[in-house]
Amino acid sequence: MKGNYFIAISLLILIALPLTSCKTNKSYNPAYGFADANPTAYNNDLSMCRQEAMRVYPAISPPQLQPLPDCSQARGITLAGMCGSQQAAVSRMNEQAMNEYKRYNDSRSMAINSCMSQRGWRIVTVEE
Repeated sequence: MKGNYFIAISLLILIALPLTSCKTNKSYNPAYGFADANPTAYNNDLSMCRQEAMRVYPAISPPQLQPLPDCSQARGITLAGMCGSQQAAVSRMNEQAMNEYKRYNDSRSMAINSCMSQRGWRIVTVEE
């Protein structure tokens, strides 16, 4: 009985194994093929696109975030409320600064992707 169970499981695995595959995204250019098959062409184009994007969106330092006010010494409803409002304002200001920084860097990434697309590179999903 155990032998038949083992054979049945083995057969199921052998049948299901070819049906499973792994999908992955790869860069492809009709003129060069896949990037991993022709890394020189891909890296040359990527380097040029990065340089172009850096001219338009030069590297900037991350924003200097402001520390939140310390409300541990605030006593009473009025002082605690004022301190809480100050914390909220500083937190919003820090969040806005980080969002602007992220958008700027995202713009550089989009410029690189657009440039690579203009050079014929596309992301394609392949099964391996």
